[in-house]
Amino acid sequence: TTDRIRERQRARDLAGMAAEVSDELLDHFVVTGPRSELADKILERYQGLATRVVSYFGGLDWTNDPSALNAWADVARGVTNP
Repeated sequence: TTDRIRERQRARDLAGMAAEVSDELLDHFVVTGPRSELADKILERYQGLATRVVSYFGGLDWTNDPSALNAWADVARGVTNP
């Protein structure tokens, strides 16, 4: 997979790079799911392993859509107060 992704990267083929990453592979590195399930999924994955987690894209989401801030606040509350 790595070689195929690098080949696509050299060709500047972003869609091809994305196509090489399966959902199964992606789930190994990130927590995915509907926002309503994220707090539970984060706790399931990291409870006992991490004292803090960061959503790198939460800020981008609510910058582009201010109404998303409340939804991300719900996720944060769900992780803080399971």
